[in-house]
Amino acid sequence: MENKLLIVGTVAYDTIETPYGKRERVIGGSGVYASLSARLFGEVSLFSTIGDDYLEEDLLKLRNSGIDIDKLKRIEGEKSFFWEGSYRNDLNNAETLKTELNCLLKFETKIPEEFKDSNFLFLANIDPDFQKEIIGQMNNLKFSALDTMNYWIETKREKIFELFKHINLLFLNEGELKLLTGEKNTFVAAEKLFNSSLKNLIVKRGEYGSILFSKDNLFILPAYPLRKVVDPTGAGDSFAGAFIGFLRKEGEISFEKMKEALLFATVSASFAVSDFSVDPLLSLDFETLKIRKDEFLQFLV
Repeated sequence: MENKLLIVGTVAYDTIETPYGKRERVIGGSGVYASLSARLFGEVSLFSTIGDDYLEEDLLKLRNSGIDIDKLKRIEGEKSFFWEGSYRNDLNNAETLKTELNCLLKFETKIPEEFKDSNFLFLANIDPDFQKEIIGQMNNLKFSALDTMNYWIETKREKIFELFKHINLLFLNEGELKLLTGEKNTFVAAEKLFNSSLKNLIVKRGEYGSILFSKDNLFILPAYPLRKVVDPTGAGDSFAGAFIGFLRKEGEISFEKMKEALLFATVSASFAVSDFSVDPLLSLDFETLKIRKDEFLQFLV
């Protein structure tokens, strides 16, 4: 029986400004970016909440890409989650100009019955209380991964720590890692999390690549070399989606498989940042991804 992957995260609209221009109300959201990368490796279901302003033509783009969006919950009278950010001063760090939670305030965490037997789960960036409620409903998990952000670390830090015993992997960027642990050194900070029952950790380091930690192993990977980064929005989510999508396809959970998954994750993120919004991921196929992954390997040995 084939492994099933469920991704839970936001389906949003973004307004983004970078040195290469500005785009108003384009497709965004952690769940969307992650699902678009994960679908390259097989079937993926996306569970989220949208408002009545979410356009059918945008839903059709997601459906035509191969993502199962049949259980997206549209809340009448509410607007979809909206984020506005600028990278004009620093492509590595977004300046948040506006965040409107909108329908996320009424996020319904009851998982449809057909999703409860999913073997692989990615909890993209949402409220840690919602993440806990969702993972508690799953019946047949082999592997689960979690992402979060500064806002939740600052407001619900202990809730995040409580989730460690329920998950297999945590994704953080370096700033989030240091905020969560209070440690300035990445390696000391990682050790602190392992002492709090975390099993595996990936630290995203932007243009400097990423580090995969387990309690007894370490793997450092540079970023894919790019001459031009147009829009970094969603890079981390596409990275995570490809990572867990690959593991679901392989069906094997080991440190060696996670190292291979990290290669695909890195390359997926390199496509995601090459143009605005989700356009690069919508047009991406597995063969193109694999060609760049194999090219990337040549740079490393």
